[in-house]
Amino acid sequence: MGHRLEKQAEQLIILQRDKEVTAKIREAFKEKRKKIERKPKKWYHFWK
Repeated sequence: MGHRLEKQAEQLIILQRDKEVTAKIREAFKEKRKKIERKPKKWYHFWK
């Protein structure tokens, strides 16, 4: 029984880490998008 709980806890920790990583990646993408929006429109269409 204790072993199963350990496994669940491990998975929860991994999920939490994944969420943090995903959030960081999203932030990075937002920054990239902002930079692209500052560039001339033709570049924006190129990236799309």
